[in-house]
Amino acid sequence: VVKDGYITATMEDVVVNYNATTTQNFILMETAYPVAVVTASEFGENILIEWSFDAVTFVPQAMPFNTKGMSDELVQKMWNKFMLDNNFDATAQGSDRALVEFEIYREREYLPGTMEMIGTTSQYQFVDFDWSDMTMDDWGVYKWYVKAVYTQSEAALVASNSQDKFMTTVVDVTVALNSAESPGGTVVTFTNTSEPDLNLEYGIVLGSSGVFEWETFRKGSYAIEVSKTGYAVVTETADIYEATSFEWLLEELLAVPADLYVTPTGFATWAGGVAAPFEPMMQDFNDGFGEWTVEQTNANRPWVIRENASDHIDGTPYAYVRWDSNPQDELLVSPVMNTASASTLFVQFDHVYADYGSTDRASVEVYDGANWVEVAVYNDQNYGVLWGGDNPAFENLDLTAYKNANFQVRFRYVGTDDLFWAIDNVVVTDNPAPNREFATYKIFLDEVLLGELSEGEYQLGTTFGETLTAGQTYLVEVAAVYTTGQSDKAAASFIYVPCEDYVAPADFAAAQIVGTLDIELTWTNPDAAALDTIAGVVISRNGVEYAGIDFADGAVASFTDETLDFGTYNYCITYLYDSGAETCQGVTCTEDVTITGGGYVNGTITAFDGGAGIEGATVTAFNDDFSFEFTTDAAGLYTGEVVDGTYDYLVVADTYESQTLEGVVITFGETVTNDFVLLEFPYAVEEVIATEVSDAVVQVDWSGTGGGGGGGTGEDFFEGFEDGTLPTGWVTYDVDGDTYNWDNTAVEFDIFTAHTGLYCMTSASYRNDVGALTPNNWLVTPAIEAGNTSMLSFWVTAQDPLYANEQYYVKVSTTGNAVADFTETVHSAFSPTSWGEVTVDLSAFAGETIYIAFQHADVSDMFFIKLDDVAVTNTPTRAATTEPVLAGNSTAVPFKTADMTAEAIDAKMATIEANASRELLGYSVYRTSCETGDLQFLGFTLDEQFTDNAWGGVTSGVYKWG
Repeated sequence: VVKDGYITATMEDVVVNYNATTTQNFILMETAYPVAVVTASEFGENILIEWSFDAVTFVPQAMPFNTKGMSDELVQKMWNKFMLDNNFDATAQGSDRALVEFEIYREREYLPGTMEMIGTTSQYQFVDFDWSDMTMDDWGVYKWYVKAVYTQSEAALVASNSQDKFMTTVVDVTVALNSAESPGGTVVTFTNTSEPDLNLEYGIVLGSSGVFEWETFRKGSYAIEVSKTGYAVVTETADIYEATSFEWLLEELLAVPADLYVTPTGFATWAGGVAAPFEPMMQDFNDGFGEWTVEQTNANRPWVIRENASDHIDGTPYAYVRWDSNPQDELLVSPVMNTASASTLFVQFDHVYADYGSTDRASVEVYDGANWVEVAVYNDQNYGVLWGGDNPAFENLDLTAYKNANFQVRFRYVGTDDLFWAIDNVVVTDNPAPNREFATYKIFLDEVLLGELSEGEYQLGTTFGETLTAGQTYLVEVAAVYTTGQSDKAAASFIYVPCEDYVAPADFAAAQIVGTLDIELTWTNPDAAALDTIAGVVISRNGVEYAGIDFADGAVASFTDETLDFGTYNYCITYLYDSGAETCQGVTCTEDVTITGGGYVNGTITAFDGGAGIEGATVTAFNDDFSFEFTTDAAGLYTGEVVDGTYDYLVVADTYESQTLEGVVITFGETVTNDFVLLEFPYAVEEVIATEVSDAVVQVDWSGTGGGGGGGTGEDFFEGFEDGTLPTGWVTYDVDGDTYNWDNTAVEFDIFTAHTGLYCMTSASYRNDVGALTPNNWLVTPAIEAGNTSMLSFWVTAQDPLYANEQYYVKVSTTGNAVADFTETVHSAFSPTSWGEVTVDLSAFAGETIYIAFQHADVSDMFFIKLDDVAVTNTPTRAATTEPVLAGNSTAVPFKTADMTAEAIDAKMATIEANASRELLGYSVYRTSCETGDLQFLGFTLDEQFTDNAWGGVTSGVYKWG
């Protein structure tokens, strides 16, 4: 019997007879509705329990989570998430039943304890005052329950969220190695097993001391693992209910050489020992993203560097991405790392992931050399705690299967209007044992030591003088020797067959293919019966094994070595048999073959202005089959050899316009000379402004020497440093106190080229007149208002490309322009060898007044760094006008002269002066219709102003001047 609002009643086996009436009466008990939601929140030193029958409209007096530092928007999101995490029924229950009271219970759910009723009330709140009286012996995880009591029945208990009482302690670990080496790189992990829903893991990669302490460690039961490559793994379990210390001594595993194999001809090979060591990578984001890159689809919420006093992972900056109302697919990508030689490969990191419904998803992906592969996913639950700080989740991903020469890892966040993901302390490591532990291999023949080797191969009967007898069975053993001892032996047996007993290739010959850079190799194979036992051939070129040809798909008797350089080549060939045996090496060889092109080219590359030779210019002669490149010497001369044919030329030199020459015929035995004269790249003007003076006249103004103060577009701040001094509103700081600071090149170094115009800013880590410097020089902008889409851009380079590793940082302050105000690094890098543009997203500072600092530091003994054309978009701030200053008298040399002779300095200076000479003759002025784009020449002037007096007769339309 079913009735809404009442408990269903049943009766079984009721007999109903034919043509008879059966009567059954039922008394239904009314449904006892439970409450819909219960919260337990810290309320001073006590616990406030609140509840409601309507979860939709319920707003607790105290939130059951830490709201410190949260915006109202985030508090609402966390409340919604709290309701989802605790599975509270969001449907309001209506009832007209007679409610008597509520019974309140407290239960210790860890360690499990009994449930006790702590009070009754007719209100919708209850304060557990016993909470403040608990002692350390009462530690645990507690929940509270509320039961609605009606006149006729009682509802089911409804549980609140959990609250911790004295649930943290201190844990420290100490690890040592029996090899007496540094335990640095040891991984220690504690995985909580008593509260599996927490997904809680404490992990640390130990430093060289082998000691670490967690000051806030959650009590409970843990599975412990201590591992370091080359040592036996320690696994154990422990109940940690109070301050605990752990000490472990790891036992070294002396790896036995693997894959030992000996061919019938006595060639032994094995794996193990030394390889090019893999260098671990660590990124803590304390100084920005470094070499990591951010790839964004949502301009409002990409990955950013975040530093927050109350919300952090370890008290330092971290990488952070948060929700937005628009879809997100945000990537944080590591630089490329060569992990091919890593014995094992792990990616370790701390993170906090806040789940919110089902639309967000966090994942870790790695590049396996061909594709991006997803290796870990985080969603549908929380990982770690950020709000309040210092309780992240630790991940240790074994990625050995993906190691390669182009390895990368990236963190991917996908979602719409969700919560956040925070990442810190990313480590890519193989936990390497010190490389010096390996010493040599010992090789034994029939249990007699032959000697020690550094490589993983040996041809018996050579270095150590042993004699082998055909047909006899031998035992070969190999052991690895370490500084801490010798490994067990790997062993293999073989029956010796001399290499000369195997049939070798016959008639081996080599010859250049005429008109190419290829050499064709030919040989004669034995009859079919003998071929059936041959796996393929191995070809060596100039004494180095070069190519292998597998006969699995059929035997071949020729091979073409293609696209060789000019020179002399010698080839040898051996058969490789199915058994692994190889015919004698260095016996079947060709005569020397010399590759020649037969065509010769030369010429000079000179500057149009002054006629000086251009050093370092490249001349490329190419056609559909070949491409040859030649570089000019200090006199501008190039010379070289090509294969005869018809070629096109391309001539390229820095700061000069390229030239081409087509259809140059070069015949065999002939020398073809072509000289080229290159024009310098001219500097363009900047800031062209057209003003309609009247219906008949337009005045055109421009800056002929590049940007200065007050420039930029209608939405930009721009400074090009063209006034020959520190711009108005900018400041510099010589923190290292050596009296050398950022300065305008007009002061001492007007010979230094700018990106645009004549001048830029520069700072030194070495001066020819002083020597090496250790700069800590700061160049700071005026106050700038940042907008929602503001971007910083600037151009940077090293003055001397041979000394280009000038370290610099870009920092932002929202409080002032003193050095101590700059706590956030938005970019750090080394200067490039030529001018390069850098852009930085400033949208994170939208609505704030900021200062931008360019710091030149952490470098010494290079030369000069140069900075030019600094711009900030989408800002109402403009660069102030600066009174121009005449350039100083510069006698500086524009390159580092250390270790150069006076003759070398003079020669290089002469080349620079010849290439740098230029004279401005004037300006050509044009008008163009925006409809057609056709340029109409208006006139030539020596001034930086032109009056278009023909404006009155121009056809109606929209026009520009150039």
